[in-house]
Amino acid sequence: MLGLYSLPYCYAFADGAEVLVRSKRIIDSIGERLGETGSFVMEIFKPGAFTSERSAFLVCAKVRLIHAFSRYFISHYAKDWDNAYGKPVNQEDMLGTNLAFSQIVLRGLLKLGISLTEAQHQAILAYWKWIGELIGIDVNIWPETSKEAFELDKLIRKRHIRASEAGQKLIGALLNYYRKTIPDPILIDQIEGIVAFFLGKDASKALNLTSNRLIQGDLLGLVLKLNGQKNRRTKNTYVNLKRNLDQQQIQQFGRLMIIKLPEIARS
Repeated sequence: MLGLYSLPYCYAFADGAEVLVRSKRIIDSIGERLGETGSFVMEIFKPGAFTSERSAFLVCAKVRLIHAFSRYFISHYAKDWDNAYGKPVNQEDMLGTNLAFSQIVLRGLLKLGISLTEAQHQAILAYWKWIGELIGIDVNIWPETSKEAFELDKLIRKRHIRASEAGQKLIGALLNYYRKTIPDPILIDQIEGIVAFFLGKDASKALNLTSNRLIQGDLLGLVLKLNGQKNRRTKNTYVNLKRNLDQQQIQQFGRLMIIKLPEIARS
């Protein structure tokens, strides 16, 4: 859901995409950036992450610092930054991103025919409220229920989803990466249509995505499930998921992906 829905959804938000596209790594080293995001999610959802090991506090602090770095360097050194885009990595942008990691993931599951109870929905929102507070979001306006999350996302979407060169450049790089790395030929053949299926009409139009094929959510869910089982071959536990992710990263990049603070180049 993060790769096929949440990330492309963020690209459709024109002003926020202007921040993302100014990071060379998200275009030139997109696989590594995706790996770092996956490692972030696995770290904050590790059992005991905030209680016994408490390692996730450091990861969230790094993300908060990375946001601060981005604000500073864009504000001071991005000569092509248009003030009409707003302040980089502002509260609304961070709220939208946090919703993309929570509300949008749950919406994606519903599109695949996977139902959730209101209690489950609220539990996910409560957990990401905690994450949001650690990375600097004003959680006084964070939604507590599925209805509130729907309305907040609707307001942000209405204000920010529109076509942009930045968003289309980002989605082009992402789809090209998927075409080179996804092993399943069925998914590769329909990757643009699958992303458009999740995004819906407005966000797909903003990213100039088209699909001539009618995709059924329950059938797509079955394909994704079978694809995951084929690649996993182990029980769906945190330890096994983390081990598989680590093995994939070592095989692809020669090392594990972790959240790293930007390094200042000195002459």
